[in-house]
Amino acid sequence: MGSSDDQVARDWRERTLAYVRAVNDFVARGRREGWANVGEPPRDPRGDALAGEVLRRVREANAVGRAHGLRPTLPPAHEPLVRFFDKRARWVRELVWVDDERVLATVGTTAEGPEVHRIHRSGEVAWMPPLVAVGADPTGSFLAFASAYDVELRPLASALDAEAGALPTFELPPASATDGPFAHRVIPTPDGTQVVVVRDDGVFLCSAGPPRRLFPDDAPTAALVAVHAALSPDGRFVALGARDAQHELVELASGEPVARFGPLHARHAHHAGFSPDGLFAFFNACQHYDGVSVVAPLDTLIGLELPPFEDDPRFVILDAGCRVYASAFCDERFVLGDAYGYLRQRGVDGSDGWELFCGSSIGAIAFSPDGSRLAVGTAAGAVHFFERGDPHPFQIGDGPFAESLRVYFWRDEILRW
Repeated sequence: MGSSDDQVARDWRERTLAYVRAVNDFVARGRREGWANVGEPPRDPRGDALAGEVLRRVREANAVGRAHGLRPTLPPAHEPLVRFFDKRARWVRELVWVDDERVLATVGTTAEGPEVHRIHRSGEVAWMPPLVAVGADPTGSFLAFASAYDVELRPLASALDAEAGALPTFELPPASATDGPFAHRVIPTPDGTQVVVVRDDGVFLCSAGPPRRLFPDDAPTAALVAVHAALSPDGRFVALGARDAQHELVELASGEPVARFGPLHARHAHHAGFSPDGLFAFFNACQHYDGVSVVAPLDTLIGLELPPFEDDPRFVILDAGCRVYASAFCDERFVLGDAYGYLRQRGVDGSDGWELFCGSSIGAIAFSPDGSRLAVGTAAGAVHFFERGDPHPFQIGDGPFAESLRVYFWRDEILRW
């Protein structure tokens, strides 16, 4: 493996630190002065040769069980390594903390055949076949575990206890093929009696009776694109949509839309979410990698009917720059995970908060139950673990979290860094 602090390691640290400082300065000036006034972003000074040697050392350290000693001399990075894993990375699409130490991750697209892995923040990983998706209810009381054919509910407190009794297992809606479509997301209701299931062919409500379609009204003849759904904390409403469709707010009990509007400022409905107190709902629409997110008090949306691209004063622009894949809530503000690899904290009044860069498009965001830890999943196949505190010097962004571990899920290997 070579010296733990030889010339390669010193070059890597020096160039990484210089690049991080330059990017942080560039972003700070752009947010302060306007992006049209700051010129081109900094160029990454680490080349393919240096990056390739660093990745070789990361692999070697993993092979001999010494991955935990990498960070002091070889801090992680994203951009210079992209060419080495671009065709092999697996999307991390969902993250759920089961306690303050472990997360469950849904890894891989539905086309690949997704998997669920249990990851300890120490780096220990365990595959959990035959699961293809996992999700928590908005209050964190129940978990849903989906296979290709059914979905099982468990209380969070006993979710990983093999001896604990499970709640009823619900059948998934019939599929057009024996191997799919797999569930994108599974969201239990807060009372643990039903599960909202998001698939390529729509959004469904699964319970003890036959599955019920919530979106679209009729079964589509082809797979939907960017179909998404979020459940309100009280379980009353589902915010949902898909590309080439409007945003909808659906009453769960009746299955009927109570609001239909937008997309307001971009072409395609792409994501939705609720504040933990249930008072606000936000909706993201996108065009390519850009997008606009709007937020409004939930009670003002009931009965709203607006054609596409017609604005309404009850909506506040939450963020005007990003296509959102994932969201969470931290310190009374939404945290949006975007296609550019950033987490962006925004207030319900549209005010800016902190930002944190993870590299590739953000697929999942989850805060630990006590709020002291953050897990982020990306399109690069990475699960990033952060501890609340000052960001370390090699980190892009000003968010109050310091990265402690990165676990990569690539098609032929798992790497800890």
